[in-house]
Amino acid sequence: MKPIIGIVTKPLTDYEYPNSLWTVDYIKDEFRDAVYNGGGLAIGLLPPFHTLKYGNKKSSDTLHDNLTEEEKSDLDTILQKCDGFILQGGLSGNYYEIYIAEYAIRNNIPIIGICAGFNTLARTVGCEMDSGESLGIAEEQHNTYSKDFRHKIDVVKDSVLYSIYQSETLNVNSLHIYFLKNYNEKLDINATATNLLENGNKCTTVEAFTIKNTKFAMGIKWHPEIMDEQHKRMLFDRFLDECRK
Repeated sequence: MKPIIGIVTKPLTDYEYPNSLWTVDYIKDEFRDAVYNGGGLAIGLLPPFHTLKYGNKKSSDTLHDNLTEEEKSDLDTILQKCDGFILQGGLSGNYYEIYIAEYAIRNNIPIIGICAGFNTLARTVGCEMDSGESLGIAEEQHNTYSKDFRHKIDVVKDSVLYSIYQSETLNVNSLHIYFLKNYNEKLDINATATNLLENGNKCTTVEAFTIKNTKFAMGIKWHPEIMDEQHKRMLFDRFLDECRK
């Protein structure tokens, strides 16, 4: 049977969809395409809110546990139908995404987090994120609205990412402003990038990680879904293979 992959929807922010009368959840079609071309079935996972708090765009508390027990139970009913999960990138983060990541890790179901999804997976296992501005990394080094290659990353030999691409370096795009501030023993670092700081020094940032003691739980900082077809297929085909097992 084809694996069912739950793509976690994200809300469009006021910045992306100004002055809208509606609250809009979205799925990037590139993820749906990656799932179907890899032989899977894609479904959208909507937040199970029974109140209007999801539409309260003034809330700064979205990363805290704001789900009721009924909402969690309803979400579990949906999640148990999935063989894998994709956490999309975007300009927002919400607690229901962390809850889904916790569910995947607890039940050893494959999950992949892209960009903001990387942040969600990291936060789920107790790690912290920080902005490039706080770290002294100029925004233009990483936050470039383009599919084009932006910088090189170094892949750790014998990591899961290395087993996928069979290369110690990759050229990737980069559309983000948040970085892994610190990490704990729950993560295996799969790839890093070297950055020139505004003061002239250099620092190393994490570009990909996997979570230990899971079948497949990977955070990716760049956007493989909009890179060349071979790069996209190699990553998502491996993910879907894990979902079939």
